[in-house]
Amino acid sequence: MYKLFLFSLFTSVIKFEAKAFTEISKETDKFGYKSYPGVGWVHYNPVPVQWAEARLRCFYEGAQLMSPVNDKMQKVMSDIGETSVMWTGVHATYSKGNYFSIDGVPLSAMPITWAKDEPNNENNNEDCMIMLPGGNMADCSCNETFAFSCYKPNNFKTHECGAAPGYELDNRTKNCYKFHTNTQTWVRAFMICAAEGAHLAVIDSPGEQKVLQDLTNKYPVSYGYIHLGYRDWQDHSLWITVNGKNIDDLVNEGITTWENTEPNNKNQNEYCGSMTRGGSLNDISCQNEKQAFICEIENKQK
Repeated sequence: MYKLFLFSLFTSVIKFEAKAFTEISKETDKFGYKSYPGVGWVHYNPVPVQWAEARLRCFYEGAQLMSPVNDKMQKVMSDIGETSVMWTGVHATYSKGNYFSIDGVPLSAMPITWAKDEPNNENNNEDCMIMLPGGNMADCSCNETFAFSCYKPNNFKTHECGAAPGYELDNRTKNCYKFHTNTQTWVRAFMICAAEGAHLAVIDSPGEQKVLQDLTNKYPVSYGYIHLGYRDWQDHSLWITVNGKNIDDLVNEGITTWENTEPNNKNQNEYCGSMTRGGSLNDISCQNEKQAFICEIENKQK
């Protein structure tokens, strides 16, 4: 188990002599990815999360949880996580003891070095691989929380709305939108939009309600409500959008409107926002209702 070796590893880090880091290009994309020549694009996420969450966040960024599949990638990971423990994309969650990277590279093909007494599969509950300070590996419970890095190859494609697939530019608002048919809770929808470099869509400009209604009408009527980017912050009396605008102000300006009898806080647990197929606003549970949702990438230059 990696915890047995952290003290000695961190001690060695304190004694660490200065050395040249992996070459980093000055090029950085708008989502925080840095270009590493000969490797690709890497985004370091310092906020610790569980392995499955790290994998999912990278996926929705159009990337994958980074793995030490070759010497160059291992060097980049080691330099990025020089003083911290970091998830790799290497796991044995499909079959006990059979480690593969997210993109299917077997552990036997990776140039890695295990820490002393690793892997040990402590309590038969260690199916994910972490990189320790210094670059050695250890197996670990996938339910632990660590920082992580997402990786994109050099040839990843971008378009007028960014790198995430499925977004389309609407010339009426000059913003990009994506209708997600895979239903999620409001909280998970918020995370997915953020990972794609977007936010849950907000009706905050003239005509935008019609834009979202037109987009929704392209999809089956089975999607009853559509998660949007606003929520209640004070006893159902202060509805604020994810970009900081007061819903009352938007309603008073005629930009949007509530559905009849809404918000009604049904079952005393509706603190997040959605839209009816008719385009009006509706309150909804943040955690208990899975619905389709729309993500929006704003054009900051319009």
